Amino acid sequence: TIVTAKTTLTTPGHYLPIVNLGNDGMIKAPAVSVPYSSEFMPTEDNNGKKILKTIANLTNGKSLIEASSIFTTETQKTTTLTSLQLYLIIIAMLILLIEIGKKRVFN
Repeated sequence: TIVTAKTTLTTPGHYLPIVNLGNDGMIKAPAVSVPYSSEFMPTEDNNGKKILKTIANLTNGKSLIEASSIFTTETQKTTTLTSLQLYLIIIAMLILLIEIGKKRVFN
């Protein structure tokens, strides 16, 4: 006997479905998880693509719908400054400890 049950889960959370078969007992189904709220659920229309294009236009960005196009676009080269202060302090402390140790051992 094949039993089928269908329901729509609109609230995010973890569900442990149990189907009550009346006098024949109960069937426990595998756990189901809805990780996002209903407004973020996937839709069958292309509304998501329209929203992405709108956001790209508003922010002067690009709409990269295809995953393969992500790695083929030109990227801007950026430079950042890194502070050497912490590294220089650590080196100075090590030199100080070596100097103190040398004076105690050889004097």
